Amino acid sequence: MSPRTCSICLETHIKTQLATKVFALTMITCAECPEPFTPEAINAYDDPSIAALFTTRTSQAKIEVLLNLFWCPAPGCGSAQIHASGDTEPIVRCGACIMRFCFRHRVPWHETLACAEYDAIIEKEAATRARHEAANLKTIARKTKPCPNARCRWPIEKNTG
Repeated sequence: MSPRTCSICLETHIKTQLATKVFALTMITCAECPEPFTPEAINAYDDPSIAALFTTRTSQAKIEVLLNLFWCPAPGCGSAQIHASGDTEPIVRCGACIMRFCFRHRVPWHETLACAEYDAIIEKEAATRARHEAANLKTIARKTKPCPNARCRWPIEKNTG
């Protein structure tokens, strides 16, 4: 199946994921389906900054797994430290900016919630997003038809004119 997303939008999608996600090697996903991109697919793009950022993030992710390394997610901080206790004691206090973060979730510490409670909220939000996405797809299928251009086939609104 050929992609329905233009290459510029797809590159923007990949760059955004590389820049904003808590990185894992299988988390850079296609804009059209849940499949992760392979390193070869990432490196195939014309923009060399995508491959460079992917390589950097991949290296960081491998180091983090090996050493329980924590990169402070505070804007402008970027300090790194080893958190030897890992998930067993998830509160991390950054040595540079003193902010508290959750080692397990890589977010500011969820003050009133244990990690299991935070997981339940995240799962509930993901289920809600999935229901909304399914409803959106049904609406698109009901109210649109594929563009008649054989190269495009993007959903367009059905009308009488």
